[in-house]
Amino acid sequence: MDSTAKDSYQKILLVEDEKFVADLYAAVLQRNGFVVTCAYDGTEGLAKAQTEPYDLILLDIMLPGKSGLEVLQALRNPTISPTFDQSTTIIILTNFDEDDITKKQILALAQAYLIKVYITPQTLANMLKDTKKGEVPPSPTPMR
Repeated sequence: MDSTAKDSYQKILLVEDEKFVADLYAAVLQRNGFVVTCAYDGTEGLAKAQTEPYDLILLDIMLPGKSGLEVLQALRNPTISPTFDQSTTIIILTNFDEDDITKKQILALAQAYLIKVYITPQTLANMLKDTKKGEVPPSPTPMR
Protein backbone atom coordinates (compact mmCIF):
# COMPACT_ATOMS: atom_id res chain seq x y z
CA MET A 1 0.00 0.00 0.00
CA ASP A 2 1.25 3.48 -0.80
CA SER A 3 2.22 5.03 2.52
CA THR A 4 1.50 8.49 1.11
CA ALA A 5 -2.16 7.58 0.57
CA LYS A 6 -3.46 9.28 3.69
CA ASP A 7 -7.01 9.07 2.35
CA SER A 8 -6.97 5.27 2.34
CA TYR A 9 -7.64 2.84 5.14
CA GLN A 10 -4.44 2.22 7.07
CA LYS A 11 -5.24 1.41 10.71
CA ILE A 12 -7.66 -1.50 11.20
CA LEU A 13 -9.26 -3.03 14.29
CA LEU A 14 -10.19 -6.66 13.65
CA VAL A 15 -12.67 -8.08 16.18
CA GLU A 16 -12.78 -11.86 15.71
CA ASP A 17 -12.99 -14.54 18.40
CA GLU A 18 -11.48 -17.37 16.37
CA LYS A 19 -7.78 -16.72 16.92
CA PHE A 20 -6.65 -18.69 13.86
CA VAL A 21 -9.03 -16.75 11.59
CA ALA A 22 -8.09 -13.41 13.19
CA ASP A 23 -4.38 -14.14 12.87
CA LEU A 24 -4.80 -15.23 9.25
CA TYR A 25 -6.70 -12.06 8.27
CA ALA A 26 -4.26 -9.90 10.28
CA ALA A 27 -1.20 -11.48 8.63
CA VAL A 28 -2.56 -10.98 5.11
CA LEU A 29 -3.69 -7.42 5.82
CA GLN A 30 -0.31 -6.58 7.39
CA ARG A 31 1.52 -8.10 4.42
CA ASN A 32 -0.50 -5.67 2.28
CA GLY A 33 0.63 -2.66 4.32
CA PHE A 34 -2.18 -2.25 6.83
CA VAL A 35 -1.62 -1.75 10.55
CA VAL A 36 -3.87 -4.29 12.28
CA THR A 37 -4.88 -4.62 15.92
CA CYS A 38 -6.83 -7.73 16.93
CA ALA A 39 -9.43 -8.12 19.65
CA TYR A 40 -10.65 -11.64 20.41
CA ASP A 41 -14.00 -10.87 22.06
CA GLY A 42 -16.65 -8.17 21.95
CA THR A 43 -15.75 -6.58 25.28
CA GLU A 44 -12.09 -6.17 24.27
CA GLY A 45 -13.09 -4.92 20.82
CA LEU A 46 -15.41 -2.30 22.25
CA ALA A 47 -12.77 -1.09 24.72
CA LYS A 48 -10.12 -0.79 21.98
CA ALA A 49 -12.49 1.02 19.62
CA GLN A 50 -13.48 3.48 22.35
CA THR A 51 -9.90 4.33 23.33
CA GLU A 52 -7.91 4.24 20.09
CA PRO A 53 -8.84 5.76 16.70
CA TYR A 54 -9.06 3.38 13.74
CA ASP A 55 -9.76 4.02 10.06
CA LEU A 56 -11.76 0.81 9.80
CA ILE A 57 -13.27 -1.80 12.10
CA LEU A 58 -13.85 -5.35 10.86
CA LEU A 59 -16.41 -6.81 13.25
CA ASP A 60 -17.66 -10.37 13.64
CA ILE A 61 -21.24 -10.87 14.88
CA MET A 62 -20.90 -14.03 16.99
CA LEU A 63 -18.49 -13.01 19.76
CA PRO A 64 -18.07 -13.92 23.43
CA GLY A 65 -18.50 -11.16 26.01
CA LYS A 66 -20.52 -8.72 23.94
CA SER A 67 -21.94 -9.76 20.58
CA GLY A 68 -20.88 -7.89 17.47
CA LEU A 69 -24.33 -6.34 17.32
CA GLU A 70 -23.97 -5.06 20.90
CA VAL A 71 -20.53 -3.64 20.05
CA LEU A 72 -21.90 -2.00 16.91
CA GLN A 73 -24.84 -0.44 18.79
CA ALA A 74 -22.55 0.81 21.59
CA LEU A 75 -20.08 2.39 19.15
CA ARG A 76 -22.80 4.15 17.19
CA ASN A 77 -24.37 5.55 20.41
CA PRO A 78 -22.59 8.84 21.29
CA THR A 79 -23.82 8.59 24.89
CA ILE A 80 -22.11 5.21 25.38
CA SER A 81 -19.07 5.98 23.17
CA PRO A 82 -18.62 9.78 23.32
CA THR A 83 -14.99 9.72 22.08
CA PHE A 84 -15.61 7.29 19.20
CA ASP A 85 -15.35 8.95 15.78
CA GLN A 86 -18.78 8.33 14.27
CA SER A 87 -17.33 8.61 10.76
CA THR A 88 -15.29 5.42 11.33
CA THR A 89 -16.19 2.77 8.79
CA ILE A 90 -17.43 -0.48 10.32
CA ILE A 91 -17.69 -3.58 8.17
CA ILE A 92 -19.37 -6.71 9.47
CA LEU A 93 -17.21 -9.71 8.57
CA THR A 94 -18.98 -12.88 9.65
CA ASN A 95 -20.00 -16.40 8.69
CA PHE A 96 -23.46 -15.74 10.07
CA ASP A 97 -25.88 -14.92 7.24
CA GLU A 98 -28.71 -12.91 8.77
CA ASP A 99 -32.25 -12.67 7.45
CA ASP A 100 -32.97 -9.59 5.34
CA ILE A 101 -34.68 -7.62 8.14
CA THR A 102 -31.82 -8.15 10.59
CA LYS A 103 -29.25 -7.39 7.88
CA LYS A 104 -31.01 -4.08 7.14
CA GLN A 105 -30.95 -3.20 10.85
CA ILE A 106 -27.21 -3.95 10.99
CA LEU A 107 -26.53 -1.98 7.82
CA ALA A 108 -28.25 1.04 9.37
CA LEU A 109 -25.19 1.16 11.70
CA ALA A 110 -22.44 -0.50 9.62
CA GLN A 111 -21.29 0.30 6.11
CA ALA A 112 -21.07 -3.25 4.73
CA TYR A 113 -21.90 -6.86 5.56
CA LEU A 114 -19.46 -9.46 4.23
CA ILE A 115 -19.72 -13.21 4.70
CA LYS A 116 -16.30 -14.79 5.29
CA VAL A 117 -16.93 -17.92 3.22
CA TYR A 118 -17.32 -15.70 0.14
CA ILE A 119 -14.19 -13.62 0.65
CA THR A 120 -10.58 -14.62 1.15
CA PRO A 121 -8.30 -12.50 3.32
CA GLN A 122 -6.35 -11.48 0.19
CA THR A 123 -9.54 -10.48 -1.61
CA LEU A 124 -10.47 -8.31 1.38
CA ALA A 125 -7.00 -6.72 1.39
CA ASN A 126 -7.27 -6.00 -2.34
CA MET A 127 -10.71 -4.45 -1.84
CA LEU A 128 -9.42 -2.18 0.92
CA LYS A 129 -6.18 -1.09 -0.78
CA ASP A 130 -7.79 1.27 -3.26
CA THR A 131 -10.78 2.31 -1.20
CA LYS A 132 -10.66 5.76 0.34
CA LYS A 133 -11.56 6.35 3.99
CA GLY A 134 -15.29 6.74 4.41
CA GLU A 135 -16.05 4.84 1.21
CA VAL A 136 -17.44 1.33 1.21
CA PRO A 137 -15.21 -1.17 -0.59
CA PRO A 138 -16.89 -2.87 -3.53
CA SER A 139 -18.50 -6.16 -2.55
CA PRO A 140 -16.85 -9.28 -4.02
CA THR A 141 -20.27 -10.95 -4.22
CA PRO A 142 -23.63 -9.53 -5.32
CA MET A 143 -25.72 -8.06 -2.50
CA ARG A 144 -28.84 -10.04 -1.76
